[in-house]
Amino acid sequence: MKTARILLFLLLIPLPALAGLPEAKELARNYNCQVTAINLVSQETGTDAASVYEASCALPANATEDDKKANGKLTIRCDGTLCALVKKGE
Repeated sequence: MKTARILLFLLLIPLPALAGLPEAKELARNYNCQVTAINLVSQETGTDAASVYEASCALPANATEDDKKANGKLTIRCDGTLCALVKKGE
């Protein structure tokens, strides 16, 4: 009975999202972003755990006008084990 209580307690502890910095960095690379820095913007815990990251990218010399408008920043949201691009730019 004591083991069951301990297991139940461990299951109810709020946990952060499983996808983290490496997954966010990989997603930024998929969008042709040479990552210079990634910052954690917000983190939610619980059953709907999510993390929001902002990735700063190095702009190449031949960057298009759209890339320059985005200021080389990507906002990435990670839910569970999946990361997705939220928006480009500020």
